[in-house]
Amino acid sequence: MNESTPGLVPIFRLELTFSETFAYASTTGPRLGIVIGAGTATGPRLTGTVADDGGELIVVRPDGTLDLDSRMMLRLDDGRFVYWRAKGSVLLSPDQAEAAGTGTLPEAPVVVSPYFDVPDDDDLRWLTRAAFVGRGTYSAKGAMIDIYMLEAL
Repeated sequence: MNESTPGLVPIFRLELTFSETFAYASTTGPRLGIVIGAGTATGPRLTGTVADDGGELIVVRPDGTLDLDSRMMLRLDDGRFVYWRAKGSVLLSPDQAEAAGTGTLPEAPVVVSPYFDVPDDDDLRWLTRAAFVGRGTYSAKGAMIDIYMLEAL
């Protein structure tokens, strides 16, 4: 087995603009719902736009972490659709997290692990056979996240 550290291959940068944020109480704690107003994916392996008003569902944890569940459809430049779902974390201080529970979201680091579902096209299937990670910034106005693919052995 190869024990070298795997590399990360840049895939695209996701830039999102949020159009609405709402906060509400739930049995698991404060939650946020964020509606995506617009977005683009640009990069060496994938380019397109956000095709729907997908969104972000967030649970505000007491330790300052926001648990992120992100879902949207991307329309590639050639017209094909790619489904994005990502789990992740927005990293805040406990005070910032308390404010976030009311809908106030400061700029903060975000890490995500996206999953893709694609049309049954051979040239897109690689998106369903690899592991991906992303990191960037997140705020009340939007997000910018660089997506990378983990190199296979």
